[in-house]
Amino acid sequence: MLDAMMTEREGRFVLEPAGDLIGNPMLPALHGGAITSFLELSAGLTLLRTLALSRPPRLISTHLQFFSAARQAPLRTAPAIRRVGRRVAAMEAEAFQEGRAEPVCTAQFEFALVA
Repeated sequence: MLDAMMTEREGRFVLEPAGDLIGNPMLPALHGGAITSFLELSAGLTLLRTLALSRPPRLISTHLQFFSAARQAPLRTAPAIRRVGRRVAAMEAEAFQEGRAEPVCTAQFEFALVA
């Protein structure tokens, strides 16, 4: 059973993690795949709402950089659109826990804008 919960308010997303998302129980630290999914979902939702798309955008590519382990504490992000073309949009997102000055992970996404 997945007990994690993602909430959104004014373009800011929060992931309240649960035991199911722990990748390293020794720390404990959130699994990198859970962090990646959280950032991808929040970026896609931001793009969908901002551009008022009729269908969800399709992920083309992902580039991530992990800087530190994410503890079992709320994870936050506020994705930003970097460029929108006719067919492709570029997004950036940072995952942080304490403050934006110390991100846990940064991500760049390219999405296909589906007509």
